[in-house]
Amino acid sequence: MEGLYQTTLAETQELLDPTQLDHAAKLIANARQVDIYTGSHNLYPAGMFRDRLLSVGKSATCYGNIEAQVRTALTSDSDRAAIVISYSGLAPNLKEILPILSSQHAPVIVIGTPYCARIHPGFAAYLTVSDHESMTYRITQFASHIAVQYVLDSLYSSYFAKDYARCAEFPERSFPYTRLPGLK
Repeated sequence: MEGLYQTTLAETQELLDPTQLDHAAKLIANARQVDIYTGSHNLYPAGMFRDRLLSVGKSATCYGNIEAQVRTALTSDSDRAAIVISYSGLAPNLKEILPILSSQHAPVIVIGTPYCARIHPGFAAYLTVSDHESMTYRITQFASHIAVQYVLDSLYSSYFAKDYARCAEFPERSFPYTRLPGLK
């Protein structure tokens, strides 16, 4: 497991273009809201990313069902950033979601393998992950999970640094409402 994580992280670090990461962070900083589109096991790291954005005052959504994703995409516009996460680029929701987001002129950040980027060209930013995982001969999604988690953590850190004053101020302002009950 350690070897798989090390290889996956090293490959993802090599593939992750700092210019694309910076551009994606700017898209998030400039967006009124961030909508995350994914499914399956990627919902967990995507949900954590959404919660991190919310914790610093950035409005964000991440729905698990396709109906909510389609409706969210239909309400999208150029003031909202979309993050689409699909390791392979073959997720069933992409056939519905990507054309809608394009027609709504929403800036789209795609997180996936180089193959995913090739089959879905023309979007605002591509954050590429290692394609170390065999889609056929795997016991579960270890490699894709750690690669997606690393990219989302890198994206959050880059966004936080770009909008540091606001991101640092919001948790302090929200603390009276969100602190644990035992803390006074």
